[in-house]
Amino acid sequence: GASLRLDWSDVGPGELTLITALASSDIEFSFDADWGNDDSWAPVLYDYVSLSDRQRDTVSQELRYSTDHWLFGVYALRLDESLATLSRGEYYDPGYDFADSLDYPFDSEYESTNLALFTQYDTELDAKTRLAAGMRVERRTTDYRDTDGFTAGPSDTIWGGEISISHDIGGDAMGFVALSRGFKAGGFNLGIVPDQWRFFEDEAMWTLESGVKSTLGGGALTLNASLFHSWREDQQARASFQLVPNDPASFGFATINIDGG
Repeated sequence: GASLRLDWSDVGPGELTLITALASSDIEFSFDADWGNDDSWAPVLYDYVSLSDRQRDTVSQELRYSTDHWLFGVYALRLDESLATLSRGEYYDPGYDFADSLDYPFDSEYESTNLALFTQYDTELDAKTRLAAGMRVERRTTDYRDTDGFTAGPSDTIWGGEISISHDIGGDAMGFVALSRGFKAGGFNLGIVPDQWRFFEDEAMWTLESGVKSTLGGGALTLNASLFHSWREDQQARASFQLVPNDPASFGFATINIDGG
């Protein structure tokens, strides 16, 4: 991985910042799928292994321009990921003269692009009171395909932001109140899942917070306190399901949307 940051001062009335980052990861994950050895399973032959190789590459670019009160920015992120999995093994039970084997390759390709615009405004309302407000709008597109024939390409336009007011209560204390909205993009579930659970939507979380920050004893002690309430819209939750009635072993898990939390 590598990153580069360039700062230019005195660009008009403000400062220009350019941040470039890239990362390349080669990840191997393998495990003994039968959780044993030949002696422990004898006289049954039970030998399975799963091998996975994942290549993940990301590159991001951010451009910011800031003045005394304003900040404007553009952000872009590109992710490319490929996965090659091989599950293989064999089973033979001489007591029942039953044999089975597995040789299952699985490959997938995933791409996503995030484009965002953001801005922030800071100002002093008076000598003791400050106002800060910011907003971010993001467009996320995806493209997925695998050798099982499944393709998906959900996209989201999502936004978040915050507005806050802070006030100097005394020489060493400051009170604040803030309202913010965060977001999480939607996506899809892989594997065998009910059709209505294949895709899930983006979620949002609102937070209202108020508090006090203070220093005591000439800075020897810091005392902070806050009260907050958060609520989530279209919350993404992990749920389980059963595919075959009366067969508790035919279960799986998926991410779904619930009304809120």
